[in-house]
Amino acid sequence: MLPEFTDRVRQGCAVVEVRGEVDLGSARILGRHLLLVLTRQAPATILDLSGLVFLDCAGLRVLRSASRQAAAHGGSLILAAPRPIVVKLLRLTGSDQHLAIFPTVAEAVAAHRTRPGAGGRPRADPTRCPGQGFHPARRGGPACPVSDIP
Repeated sequence: MLPEFTDRVRQGCAVVEVRGEVDLGSARILGRHLLLVLTRQAPATILDLSGLVFLDCAGLRVLRSASRQAAAHGGSLILAAPRPIVVKLLRLTGSDQHLAIFPTVAEAVAAHRTRPGAGGRPRADPTRCPGQGFHPARRGGPACPVSDIP
């Protein structure tokens, strides 16, 4: 199943809804699409991952690369609403330490809108765990029990 995308703008942020699966065979499709979106110069690109049912390490490399590209141009890449299986991959690989992750698109937009200045990575609340509908704890924050990860 190839990934599908829907792009929209929400309060000045580019929001890309990703649906389907991103694996070795389709990671390039995601990469090309993100490159097109990132070149639009929006201060933030939010990836709505609520429809993403599978992500492997190839897709994860694309996300980390896109995050670096956004930061290099003064913007940010923010992940929103990842499913538990995606949260697990982000946590196991330590990518949760490098990517901004929020439980909903609305919270990602709000975090971007309320932080001073443009660019950089929005900070998320490190006390909420994946089992509570949020991303893994940030380095230095309270640890989430392993049982909270599906």
